[in-house]
Amino acid sequence: MFSTRVPDDRRPNELSRALAAARAWGTIVDLTLSNPTRAGFDYPHDLLAELSGGASLAYQPHPLGLPDARAAIAATYAARAAHRSGSDRAHGQYQ
Repeated sequence: MFSTRVPDDRRPNELSRALAAARAWGTIVDLTLSNPTRAGFDYPHDLLAELSGGASLAYQPHPLGLPDARAAIAATYAARAAHRSGSDRAHGQYQ
């Protein structure tokens, strides 16, 4: 027995038929997919290597993000700004 939320008519509707036709035509990108492990990404073989260290066993929350990650992001934005302006003066504004 199905839930009462499931309609009695369970034949494919117009949307499911269109999706099946698109899949038969070739590979599609399903933007409704919420599980990245099923999205077909090629992950680097050492993706989880950093988790094997002792530091990953201690929970140390950083409400604004990890300092190393924030520094890397700031450096990326500074490099972009310097590239766009053609000047090294923009470097300091993101630190």
